[in-house]
Amino acid sequence: MFRACCVEQINHSKISVKEHGMSAVILNENKEDFLRVKIDGCELKQQTSADFLIEKISSDRAVIIELKGKGIDKAVKQLEATIDWLKSKKYTKKLANLVVCSNVPPRAKTNKAIAQEKFRKCDMRLNFVEGNREYIFENIFTSTPLAKKQ
Repeated sequence: MFRACCVEQINHSKISVKEHGMSAVILNENKEDFLRVKIDGCELKQQTSADFLIEKISSDRAVIIELKGKGIDKAVKQLEATIDWLKSKKYTKKLANLVVCSNVPPRAKTNKAIAQEKFRKCDMRLNFVEGNREYIFENIFTSTPLAKKQ
């Protein structure tokens, strides 16, 4: 489904993605197999898209990750474009979305709530977090706290 040059199968205890000075780390204590797919600039070039997809091979779930300094409206558009692209590829895993920002301006909080409700209606979770952190993969799909600050 993904181009070999854009995907890496890994089973590290910490699966990290970095871009634009932002990062996210998926904790993998049992060292299960995951795919880390670079979407923006690899799978999709010169198109609107999110940065990464992290897929747990043994489950029916995957997380789309957008690493953003700021600009949550653009991040939401990038997630939506990535979801549309995955659907066009007949991708069937349940998706959750993670936007990692340096900060969320107060005026953006309304847009954030609207976007989260829109995704919820599509049976997808949309998480906005500030700062670089570590995450428990399964918690990204629930309202459970995601994890701890790095």
